[in-house]
Amino acid sequence: MPETNIASGMSAWERHDWATAYEELLPLLDAEVSEPEHLEALAESAWWCGSLDDTISAQERAFKIYSAAGRNVDGAGVAIDLAEHKLQPGTSLQYRFVVRDRKDQIATSETYQIALAAPDSTDPNALRNRRVPLADLLDGIGQVVEFQGQIIATV
Repeated sequence: MPETNIASGMSAWERHDWATAYEELLPLLDAEVSEPEHLEALAESAWWCGSLDDTISAQERAFKIYSAAGRNVDGAGVAIDLAEHKLQPGTSLQYRFVVRDRKDQIATSETYQIALAAPDSTDPNALRNRRVPLADLLDGIGQVVEFQGQIIATV
């Protein structure tokens, strides 16, 4: 893919011109890509244009590139986005980050929750008691992408 198309697509993405960015960046799905950020831009553009399959494909490739480069934090962000796309109506997932440094010290983030309301639900708090078990979340992520590295997950 010529560099000018990537530059044009990234420029459109920065302007939030989703249709143009999607059109210009879509060939990346069939090309050798070294910049996972370009795939993330494609994924977001595809999402805004209503193409969930292309969104997921671009995110899967971005995740693999981040992981191969040892950029596990960036890869984890993409993995969470992928898990979010796999949510079913009426479920939610909770996650937090646990980071271990070279001295084996651990820091834990606050807990985050992503929820997708059931079509018949009018109560936004109804999802608080209907969570996706962590094992199911990790299994779902494992089915979507092949992880190279280490993520420590706790609930």
